[in-house]
Amino acid sequence: MVALALGVVIALQFTLPDRFVVHPAYVTPTVEAVLLVVLTVMHPDRLSQRHPGAAIASQVLLAIIALTNAASVVLLVRIITSGTGSRR
Repeated sequence: MVALALGVVIALQFTLPDRFVVHPAYVTPTVEAVLLVVLTVMHPDRLSQRHPGAAIASQVLLAIIALTNAASVVLLVRIITSGTGSRR
């Protein structure tokens, strides 16, 4: 279930408009997808903290997702506060 939720998060990052992502836009979701595949292969039944390598990889994956989302929020707030949020 966790892998599915993370997959949805990664897929949604591909759908963000260009002005809300750090460029190149495909790099971060691709790295996240590769980490998710590695985690799933390492421990297919459950994404847990059992194996030290899996624990580090899962923490890196979550950190990348959090930083990407934070960067998108910063870009969104900048666009809203500058008044340039109209469609082009």
